Amino acid sequence: MQAKLVNALALSVHFWFLIFPALAPFAFLLAWRKRREPETRFLVAWIAIFFASALAIFFAGSARYLLPMAAPMAMLAAALPRRWLAIGFACQMALSAGLAVMNYQHWDTYRAYAAAIGPVIENHRVWVDDEWGLRHYMEERGALPLQTKQLLRAGDIIVSSQLSHAVEPTVLLAAAAPTLEIRPAIPLRLIGLESHSGYSSAAFDRLRPFGLSAGVIDRIHTVRVVERHPALPYVDMNEPGAKDQIVSGIWPNDHWMSASGVVIVKAPAPARLLSVSFYVPPNATARRIALLLDDREVCAATISAPGPGELTCPAPPLPWLATVTVEIRVDKTFRVPPDERDLGMVLLGVGFR
Repeated sequence: MQAKLVNALALSVHFWFLIFPALAPFAFLLAWRKRREPETRFLVAWIAIFFASALAIFFAGSARYLLPMAAPMAMLAAALPRRWLAIGFACQMALSAGLAVMNYQHWDTYRAYAAAIGPVIENHRVWVDDEWGLRHYMEERGALPLQTKQLLRAGDIIVSSQLSHAVEPTVLLAAAAPTLEIRPAIPLRLIGLESHSGYSSAAFDRLRPFGLSAGVIDRIHTVRVVERHPALPYVDMNEPGAKDQIVSGIWPNDHWMSASGVVIVKAPAPARLLSVSFYVPPNATARRIALLLDDREVCAATISAPGPGELTCPAPPLPWLATVTVEIRVDKTFRVPPDERDLGMVLLGVGFR
């Protein structure tokens, strides 16, 4: 419901900029006077039906959803006095040209950046964490979209946009190239980190059709996954160093894990008991919990009721390994809106006792 209300508000704001906003009230007043003419009734009906449909169908509040209404709006305004139209046209064109140039500079920076980091990403697996232009240009150069559950290895390169990234890697990262800020000189913004405009999406609770700002639109980061040397055979999620040993599937801030959580631990010599401590909340649906050591299931158990628990089993001998990958799997996940994560259970600790 909240997304629908934000969508309706954003589309209502964008509606007034289909033509120069100062002309819109006079265009509708003129349409009211000519309401008995078939041509006028057709144009007004087109606008009303399409706008109502946009409110019902869409959810992102993007200005592009209203493009089919631009022509009938312009046709209604065309009957206004020519002097008014000339002033409105000049103002609208000046604003449009400024926004177009600024927008070109924004997206062209992504293209130029993708070309410039060619030597950095050469002979590496490359991932891109972005949903818009940066992803397009990086995929042209062989990058793949970064997934939430993607298993990363040392040497991988991640190129990400601060404006639209969706994944928070839990691997150890180091800068592979300097961070680039996108800050066009024209003080207009369609969207940006330091703008209140939500031209492309109302998801950021930014409802203005454009913004007057010289702030940063985006920051592009290029990082390299570096090899980790875990110091702990048992990862207590409350310990400060726990985050450094999480590989994937675990959110260190609140200790929730998804259907699969992976950590890397120091292998003990000789091998000891492999153990996982957890808490299954009452609203969680997970019942079967399994422990895997380097992709091989070591033990599993089914719990009868939610609550705290522990699964422990003998670990196989590991004298030849310095580090070991431990994976915890659960059979079911659930969601708690508006949280969009797939939640399994709360992980308290895992590793060798």
